Amino acid sequence: MGMIASLALLLLCGYGIGEIFNHFRLPRLLGMLLTGIALGPFALNWLHGDLLLISQPLRTIALIVILLRAGLGLKWNDLKVVGRAAIMLSFIPCIMEGTIVMIMSRTLLGFSYAEGAMLGFVLAAVSPAVVVPSMLNLKDQGYGEDKQIATLVLAGASVDDVISITLFTLFLNLSVRGEADFLV
Repeated sequence: MGMIASLALLLLCGYGIGEIFNHFRLPRLLGMLLTGIALGPFALNWLHGDLLLISQPLRTIALIVILLRAGLGLKWNDLKVVGRAAIMLSFIPCIMEGTIVMIMSRTLLGFSYAEGAMLGFVLAAVSPAVVVPSMLNLKDQGYGEDKQIATLVLAGASVDDVISITLFTLFLNLSVRGEADFLV
């Protein structure tokens, strides 16, 4: 099977199984993920081998589309209202989760502080692929409009990812090079 046919099979089956999962009130994303696993090299192996070679650019494009949807779903006036709360919602959980995992991995697993911090900030990152579609769906249905909950969560998740990625990169440089470059 060619690469285009494999991609078409993956998209069609993923969308179809996602709709079936949605019918049973399960997240579409779960059906799509299970479809990818089932069709991939670890189960049925129905996908063209070169599809894995272009998977990184495809994931990058998908992330760009997801983040664009999140950004376009936000309004400047709404951000002014929830700004401080969104910053607090992103900084405090991210820093706490990363720090707790760092300490626990040092204590229980014997990791260095830099390795534990890398693990902590990878785990602390919010997945925009899960949060953004769900929040945009709730926003479209009108839930939480008076308190602008969807805007708060979208803004908080975006800033949370920036913090997590920045701190992960900082501790990665610290671990590999022995120095922290704040200009990364």
